[in-house]
This record gives sequence, C-alpha cells and structure tokens, in this order.
Amino acid sequence: MAKIRNFKPTMAYRDIGATGIKVSVFSMGTGNVKPDVLSAAMDMGVNFVHASFHYMNGQSLEMVGKAIKGKTDKVYIALKDDFPSIEEALKVLGVSSVDS
Repeated sequence: MAKIRNFKPTMAYRDIGATGIKVSVFSMGTGNVKPDVLSAAMDMGVNFVHASFHYMNGQSLEMVGKAIKGKTDKVYIALKDDFPSIEEALKVLGVSSVDS
C-alpha cells in the first residue's frame, strides 16, 4: 500500500490514476485563503492544494507558502499554468518543487 501524505483516518483518499498517489477527497483551493484556514484543513487530513499566480493578485501563493512552511512533505501542490515562471512561483511558495 502506498504511503499517504498527511494521512488522517477520518479523511477519505482517492488514487490519481495509476500514479500511486493518493489525494484527499477534499482539496484546498486558494483563491481567497488565509494560512490558518489552510492549516486547519491540513490538520483534518487535506493533502492536495491547488493554486494560481493570479489568485488574490499573487498573494495567494504567499499565503500558501506560509501555511505549508515546514509541512511540505504533507501536501501535494498543483499550480495552474498562469504563473510568469515556475522559479518565481517556487520562490514565493518557499519550496524547491511542486507536484503537477
């Protein structure tokens, strides 16, 4: 059985195709999110976060970065393809890579 990032027994998880990745049935959109809300979702077992450079005029990525600091091994991060550069997005998030 594949290891599930941020596993909580009260959360349901689903396979992403044949990748071996299991994500929570609830994902966290970051169009208007505060770090404490994202942290609370992660405390409940959410392990999939999707973000866009244009959410909140770029501030969304900063909020996500604050919320996942020190917890990047607990979440999968997906970025929409509307960011100026992947390097800039990674820098704002404070991570070395994202999951597509």
